[in-house]
Amino acid sequence: LFRSLGVDDVELLEELAKWALIEEPYVLVTPPGAPDLTSVAELKAYAKNVPFIRYSQRTRVGRAIELHLRRLGLELPLTQKFDVPFALSAAVANANCWAVSTPLCVYESAISAERVRLLPLPGAHIQRRLSLIAHKRELGHLPAEIAAFSRNLLRDKCVPAIVEAFPWLASELIIGTGVS
Repeated sequence: LFRSLGVDDVELLEELAKWALIEEPYVLVTPPGAPDLTSVAELKAYAKNVPFIRYSQRTRVGRAIELHLRRLGLELPLTQKFDVPFALSAAVANANCWAVSTPLCVYESAISAERVRLLPLPGAHIQRRLSLIAHKRELGHLPAEIAAFSRNLLRDKCVPAIVEAFPWLASELIIGTGVS
């Protein structure tokens, strides 16, 4: 059957095929009144006064973010941890706190753009890639059809909604092509 539909963090074995669906950046998620945070130094200063909330280490997104924050030299106290995007986005929208997430995670949460800001992550940027992975000789054309459907949904519905709310992301959300 399908090996995975999710974050692409595994090397492919020879018997597996991978359909890239989308690449997206990790971003800062802040309340609407938060300042622009364009440098790591500004982010460190902001973090001293505004609590950082995070995804749990049980999630791949959470582990990737924690590793990146350590690389930036940001040692942030543990406060609230979440396993799902809706809870994290809702917490930022309803409280004076901030987080790191992805545009699709915020989109999935259905929090209106008036309630959160998405800002570029200062310092070195990190991306996540979502892919469909399946055994090459199983299920015939079904994996390719599901990948095509997913890409079309992302291209026609998700990405336009994200870009309408956050225009700076137009060149940052890259729909996948082909199979490897």
